[in-house]
Amino acid sequence: MFRKMTLLSRSVAITVIAAFVVGCASVTTPAAPASPEPAQPAAPAEQPTAVPAAPAEQPTTASAAPAVDLPGLNPVPNRKLYKGTIVVSTLGANPERERFKSLVAAYKRLQPDVEVIIEGPPAGVGYPEWLGTQLAAGEPSKVRPDLVSGNYQPTYANYVNLDKYVFEINPYTGRIWNEDVDWSFWQERNARGERIMLPTEAVHILWFYNKDIFDQAGVRPPRTWDDLVAACERIEAAVPDVSCVGANYVWKLNQWILQIYWDQYARDIIDIVRCRPGDYCYDEEVDGKFAFDPNDPMLEGKYNKNFSRYYAAIRDGQIRFDTPEMADLVRNLAKIFPKHASPSLFVDTTEYSQFLQQQVATIIDGTWSLGGLTRDMANLTNLTAERMKQLGISETVKLQPFAWGTFENPAMTGPLIRFPNVRSIESATGVYASIIDKSAEQTEMVLDFLMFWFSQPGYQAYVDGDLKDPLTPGGYSPAGPVMVKGVQIPQQYQELMDNVQMMGNTENGLFLPHRFPIENLDKEAMNQLKDALEGKITPEEYAAWLQKAWMDNFDEIIKKAGLTQEDLDNPARDPAAN
Repeated sequence: MFRKMTLLSRSVAITVIAAFVVGCASVTTPAAPASPEPAQPAAPAEQPTAVPAAPAEQPTTASAAPAVDLPGLNPVPNRKLYKGTIVVSTLGANPERERFKSLVAAYKRLQPDVEVIIEGPPAGVGYPEWLGTQLAAGEPSKVRPDLVSGNYQPTYANYVNLDKYVFEINPYTGRIWNEDVDWSFWQERNARGERIMLPTEAVHILWFYNKDIFDQAGVRPPRTWDDLVAACERIEAAVPDVSCVGANYVWKLNQWILQIYWDQYARDIIDIVRCRPGDYCYDEEVDGKFAFDPNDPMLEGKYNKNFSRYYAAIRDGQIRFDTPEMADLVRNLAKIFPKHASPSLFVDTTEYSQFLQQQVATIIDGTWSLGGLTRDMANLTNLTAERMKQLGISETVKLQPFAWGTFENPAMTGPLIRFPNVRSIESATGVYASIIDKSAEQTEMVLDFLMFWFSQPGYQAYVDGDLKDPLTPGGYSPAGPVMVKGVQIPQQYQELMDNVQMMGNTENGLFLPHRFPIENLDKEAMNQLKDALEGKITPEEYAAWLQKAWMDNFDEIIKKAGLTQEDLDNPARDPAAN
């Protein structure tokens, strides 16, 4: 969803099932998930007045390195100077935040004739919906933003393919760009095989638990799913007012957990969808050396995917979902959900606050909570009124600190489990950046800014600004390991991130058949799974419904993925070229 990652999941490669991991680089409330649920169509909103991108006229060059003192800055000789306007509307973009003020000020010292506007959605408007409205403005030149978090609208057709620039020289460091930021930890692409988004931080999904409650119940962190079931039974018997598991149905159960555990049944789908000789996406240096090894945790970064092969396999029955394995997955999930989950499972996303109040013994969450929980626990008896409001906890509630720890995803076991080594959601978080492809000149200027931001000089300025921001209580806290090379973060958080153990990433929308890119169908799928978990329908009935949903809506699904039947029939055909 991380590699490192990536959090996951996301999020996604094909968007047809789920968008990625969304976390925000400096959060004091629990961060948004690495893979939030697919964005729903937004109601039309009034469009802001467009700021036309000034043509790069004829960029001049800087003949000497500027007298600017930034960590890692090593400008190349005769780098271009630009003149124009860049509108930055990535997730969390806010002109009042010190992180953006510091970043823009640092860039202006190097590109004084470029105006960088930081602009996000109005208060109360969700980012996915707002971005969808912006992108609906028409041809790219009419879209106001230049830089966005495209994973929230991954089907948009006019993002720049960033893979074209992975080996470009960064004009601010003198190094190849992939030596400034790790491009390998998260490699999901859209259905046309294009990398439309680059992130800055990695995420790993794991479980947090209340050591005091575990000790009271006489249980240890579980290693298997059945261990977790047994632990939940003992915890709820020993501490009657506590639910065993805190989770939500917005992104944790029906996205993260489904991806983590479906992978134990269906990991070999990789061997069906990987690019073969003759495919448009085949790379001899990568795919020619690939051998499917289900025990390799970092398998996802070692091959290229051909989405046409995946959908063709579903269409032709090579991949099916009305199987004993699918029913077994649902049956295993129902041992915990909703039986041992908090009553809010299908209602809201308050499980982090429940954990602080010791209403739940465990939560599944991301690496962003390593720093967040450390900070909250240190101040738990004296949280500010603002923080209590953020957490949705009444100021009259008296919170008591407790010992806590983490454990990895407990593996499902049984005769139908084909891959016993469980993996995780290891995807992307931090800043998510996608470039709107408006013109060659504008793209070149925006790319120059992004190379600065996503390298030590720019990202250090971004982090340092956040460290002094009064709107960020406790200062900057990464949501996961920082993947921009050379950036220094506070030591207490660096130590937490150094202890993160990567297990391999399962966050890949390509392999999550339970979610759909069609709004009404996706809601129905969520309801069908809920009914199966609650025992209103059998796991076998759910599996049969899922298969039928895919077949009945297959043409629209592949259309949403940007594919045609001709693409499916001919894996050598490049969807991006047709």
